[in-house]
Amino acid sequence: MIVSHRHRFIFLKTYKTAGSSMEVLFSRYCGPQDIVTPLMPEDEALRSDHGPRNYKWPWWQWPLRGKIKSLKGKNPGVRWTGYYAHMPARPMRRYLGRQIWDSYFKFSIERNPWDRQVSIYFWRTRNLAERPSFTEYMHSEDRRVRLRNFDIYSIDNRIVADDVILYHDMQAGLDRIFDRLGLEPPDAIPGAKTGHRAERDYRQHFTDETREMVAKWYKREIEAFGFEF
Repeated sequence: MIVSHRHRFIFLKTYKTAGSSMEVLFSRYCGPQDIVTPLMPEDEALRSDHGPRNYKWPWWQWPLRGKIKSLKGKNPGVRWTGYYAHMPARPMRRYLGRQIWDSYFKFSIERNPWDRQVSIYFWRTRNLAERPSFTEYMHSEDRRVRLRNFDIYSIDNRIVADDVILYHDMQAGLDRIFDRLGLEPPDAIPGAKTGHRAERDYRQHFTDETREMVAKWYKREIEAFGFEF
């Protein structure tokens, strides 16, 4: 996620929607006081000196002691907490305060949930010696099988992002964002976390059962954006 005080915008990063590519892109416009959360090492290499900053606080400076997600477990021996990549709107609003939250332009990205579910399947199973079938993956007990994108850009089931780019119409969405922010768009969109999925026809992976599972899991975004199988 990104909070740019320089340009007064907040990027709410969702799962499997080219979010890392957007972070690489928009971090180029960020200043030294802006908040930029870390990416995976291979993706950080794409943004050179425009990398993470101001996303963590020492424990003695916690602004909301006891209410903030601690990352200590992921960094043994380090006592800090702060902003993190896929941070939902509700805690981010609490961190930033209502004045900043209400006055900054907030945007996010969403993707057809059936397509998105196949994408997360290939990503989660990329390092397995033997990849399970998509149907087996859908029935996994791993809670990460089900994504929580809607909660990232909504509060109390109400979308709070000022603009939600649709993944299948990315360029049009980016044109709106750059126009709204008054920024000069780049010549090309950087690509991050690519190469884990060879084919693009997501429909071939579904049975009637798994198709309905996705329809039930992601009813809110399907209704909000009119996605169809």
